[in-house]
Amino acid sequence: MNFGEHARNAGHLFKALGLAATLAVMPQAVFAQEAAPAAPVAVATPTAAAAAGAADAAAKAADAAAPVAAATGSYVPMQPTQGVGMPVDGGIHLQTQFSPLGEYGSWIYNDVLTPIIFVITALVLGLLLFVMIRFTRRANPVPSKPSHHTTIGFRRRSSRSSRRANSRT
Repeated sequence: MNFGEHARNAGHLFKALGLAATLAVMPQAVFAQEAAPAAPVAVATPTAAAAAGAADAAAKAADAAAPVAAATGSYVPMQPTQGVGMPVDGGIHLQTQFSPLGEYGSWIYNDVLTPIIFVITALVLGLLLFVMIRFTRRANPVPSKPSHHTTIGFRRRSSRSSRRANSRT
């Protein structure tokens, strides 16, 4: 290789590394979100009447902030539902699915993949049994011992046996 080819290959390498770095950083820039606006904070006052008024103001502010939080896509944690998505003692099957995508995945697993796995397993078992029966020690007490060039060895044996047969006649 001459110097020009080395330089061209180095240029391709730097271009590939730059593209890889750009693609590695790009998803972070695309999926970045703006921070959610802070909810208004109620200030506590020392009197009971003022505390009740502050509670009402805080409730109104929370009601007003709820649509804003929902519109900006803020996360609202949900409480777990007992028995849904939780492990069950002795359970070996898929969990009960509650979404169309989950039901589709369950159908793929139960009605498509399981029969394919069963057919492949039965085929391999059948082939193993066939080999075990076909090549048992009783059926082949003295196995052949070719090590290499088996086609040449078979040709030599067949030509020797044909010469012996011709020489006897």
